[in-house]
Formats: sequence, structure tokens, C-alpha cells
Amino acid sequence: MLLDGARIKTLPSRLGVTELSRLAAYGARPAGPSPLPAGDGAVIEVDRTVNATGGVSPGDQQISVGLPLTGQRVTLRMEGPLMAVLSHDGTLLRTLACPVPADRRSRLRGARRGRSLPLQPGGPITVQRRVSSRGGLMVARQKIHVGMIHAGKTATVICENNHFRVVIDGETAAVVPAPPPAKSTATKPTPPTRDGKAVDVHDAGLNSFQRPSETTSTLPPVTLMAV
Repeated sequence: MLLDGARIKTLPSRLGVTELSRLAAYGARPAGPSPLPAGDGAVIEVDRTVNATGGVSPGDQQISVGLPLTGQRVTLRMEGPLMAVLSHDGTLLRTLACPVPADRRSRLRGARRGRSLPLQPGGPITVQRRVSSRGGLMVARQKIHVGMIHAGKTATVICENNHFRVVIDGETAAVVPAPPPAKSTATKPTPPTRDGKAVDVHDAGLNSFQRPSETTSTLPPVTLMAV
């Protein structure tokens, strides 16, 4: 997180390749140089198995890498202030802030010098989904109907620009627009009003537990007559 080019804080990213491609389609720009301080140049890797809670333990550190990776053997690549989580074939799965101090990384169990990373695949993002018995599938929380004739088949969904293209048996079965980024639904509290105008509760002599409609009004005197 940056403010006027200055780093405020560093947090783990929960965005996958699908979400990043959608952001790029809606105007996101490539990031510039990292604002984090550079390391000493040493790259250390260790292998760990993700436990049942989605975490790994390099040394005495407990690091969450995600429940979807439970049971998988991953490589933790520590370079400077960052830690990359790699699959068995070198595919980048996660990037986190590295909590292990640089001077302790080489003493971790199974530590080794980092190898060069394989080139990450470019171009459109491609995922596979199995068509349900009702002829539908879901990508990035969006339901896509391709027809019951394709029920049970495996579909390839290609994320291109701002739309999804569904390919089944080598042919395009559907092309649908990608959903726009979610917007916040939070609403601001409505200030108190009187006669259609906003009222300052302090200037009007009202406390926080009394609404303008609950103010005491002065009634005209009433004369009671005995019969």
C-alpha cells in the first residue's frame, strides 16, 4: 500500500491470476519498482508440506499460504523482503512478505541456494470447469449457461480482455462479458433534519439520543370546566 509513492504497509495478496486479469481489463497498470528495501542478494529456498490449516512452518515462524494448498508440497523462495510460494513445477502460487530474518534463512532445515525461476506463462488466463447437469458452470463467481447438451463435459474458459470465452470440444460454446469489479455497498448515516434541512445536533441543543422529531413542543394552555 502506497501513499504519494511512500510505502505505508505490506500485506499478503489474496488475488489470484483470474482477479488480476480482470483488474488489468478494467484499467489496472503494471506496477513500478518495488518500494521495499533490497536484500543482500542471497536467495534461499526450502521445501515444506502445507498442513491441514493451510500453513507452513519455516523455523519457528507460522505462515499461512492458503487452505487450497493443504497437503501439497511447496517451495518457499525467500529473496529480500519477499517470500514466493512455488508449486512442484516452479509455478508461482503466492507472494508474501517474508517474516524470516535474512541472517537466519540459511540455517533453516533443508535450506539451499535458490535456482532461477522458470518463465511464467503469458497471454490470456485459461481455466477448466466441468459443466453441471443443468448445463451451467461458474467462473469468478459468475454463472455461465452453455446448454444441457454439454452436461458432464469439460469446458475451457479463456479470459480475454473484458469477456469470457467458453470452448467445448474445440468449438466456442459461449461468449459472455466479465463482471465489473465489485463496488462497496456501505452507506453513510443520514444526518438529522428539520423541515427538510440538515440540523447540527450540537447547535440545535439536541443530544445523540434525541431526534429532532422527539423534541418537546409547547402546547397552548387548556382550560378545564367543571359541569
